[in-house]
Amino acid sequence: MLVGVLVAVNMARTPGDAMMAMGTNTVVISTVSRGDLRQVVTANGSVALERVEPIYSSAEGETRLRVAEVLVEVGDHVEEGQTIVTYDIEEALININRQIEDSQIGLENQRLSIQAQTLGPTPLEHRGLREGIFTARESIVTAGESVISAEESIIARRNEIVEANNAIDNQRQTLENTRREYEQARAEVEVNSRILALGGITQHAFDALVQEAENTRVRLTNAEIELTTRLLALENAERALETSERALETAERGLETAERGLVDAELNYTLTAEPLATESARIQHAQALNSLALAQSTHNSLLEQRDRLISETVSHTSGTVMEVAVTVGAQVTGTSKLVDVADFSNLIVTAQIREVDAPQVFVGQSVTMTSAGLPGMVYTGTVTRISPTATERQAQTGMEIVVPIEISVDNPDEQLRPGYSVDIEIIMMESLDAVNISMMSVMQDFETGQEYVMVVEDGIIRRRDITRGITTALELEVLEGLEDGDVIILTPTPMMQDGDPLPEDAVEAGGFGMGEFGQGGGGGGGVRVGGGGGSVVIRTN
Repeated sequence: MLVGVLVAVNMARTPGDAMMAMGTNTVVISTVSRGDLRQVVTANGSVALERVEPIYSSAEGETRLRVAEVLVEVGDHVEEGQTIVTYDIEEALININRQIEDSQIGLENQRLSIQAQTLGPTPLEHRGLREGIFTARESIVTAGESVISAEESIIARRNEIVEANNAIDNQRQTLENTRREYEQARAEVEVNSRILALGGITQHAFDALVQEAENTRVRLTNAEIELTTRLLALENAERALETSERALETAERGLETAERGLVDAELNYTLTAEPLATESARIQHAQALNSLALAQSTHNSLLEQRDRLISETVSHTSGTVMEVAVTVGAQVTGTSKLVDVADFSNLIVTAQIREVDAPQVFVGQSVTMTSAGLPGMVYTGTVTRISPTATERQAQTGMEIVVPIEISVDNPDEQLRPGYSVDIEIIMMESLDAVNISMMSVMQDFETGQEYVMVVEDGIIRRRDITRGITTALELEVLEGLEDGDVIILTPTPMMQDGDPLPEDAVEAGGFGMGEFGQGGGGGGGVRVGGGGGSVVIRTN
């Protein structure tokens, strides 16, 4: 009989199962105890590395180094400061020395350029500059005299033109008078020739009239010739005026050229004697100084690179080599990745929680984790990240909405590996060392809604109102109404009344072990069917 009870009880997983094992009319009592209660959200997750640290070549900038040795392989464990790659720096040293030589030449050229900008003239050059100014001034004087001469020539030519015009006017008047005199003389010759025929005038008088007419004709011809001469003189004077005007233009251009020559000579003297006298020269000088500073900085950087040429790269972190990205003979710079190192002591778990659970989850909550591949191992962690967006995944009932989260692992070890799946429990609420009882022992007053339990005091059943705290699927926390050590009825019924005696066939649930149960005796045996500290152990007498 005891063996049958033992088998039935050991098969039971919940208080309800235990009651079924003993019969529905059995009254079971239990002593109230303390324990830890937790409300959790469950999910499945996957273990991953929190961070894979890339290690780059420690070459300086764009300096190229040839890999001589690769001292690690995938899976090797490296310590911080351990050498992972060595280099052949002879070729790099030749290249950087060549750059330093070129940089030195550039620096010297920059210095010479600045020196040329600030260098004053020698005494001989200074005398030449002064003589240039003197010569330019003499040229202005000469050009000015040429202008004056041309202007005087123009005045003279204009006077000649005026005189020629006056002479032409006078000559034209003389010609007109002579022409009238000639016409009159001819008319008298004609008249007197008829009178001569009539004998009214002597031949001698007529010949005198003819001679006078001829003389007048000669004067007319001479007057015409003189007018032509005067007209030619006017044309010559006008051409001479044009020549003088062109000479004046030439002289004025020469004067302008001479004046510009003086300005240039004086400016050349100023710039040479005082190289930074103008704003433009000062700006160019400042630019040259900036270029010199930049060249000096580049040169210093090359010198520092040569001084910092390294023959090896060491790991700046401890961990396991996940990837080797270089081979012997490869050329690398400061941006070349050599290996990836992962710290297996920093693990995370990625998981997806259902949308109905997401509002209860926040960063900082505690988590417990177990893995089917690591029985008996319990890992703890903290929620470190909750995705701001949800996604979909395939579930047995179709598509469901989930929210990705990340959890840090507080106690990783060599057994927990990236890629393992784990069952996680995110602790929503917990109460440590709390008075807790089985949910099946709680009743509710239908009129007032007040929750209560039935306690046993000196063999009498008493109703006691309670105030609950946090609740799990099987148990709840009692904040008020019960104390550690109180005896309650684990299987109350609505028929029980305050003041009823405890049935004589009631059985007691207690904390007795299997060994004690199996040995028989007064204590009997038991099995745990509840969770938390409020263990439910069924015992038979």
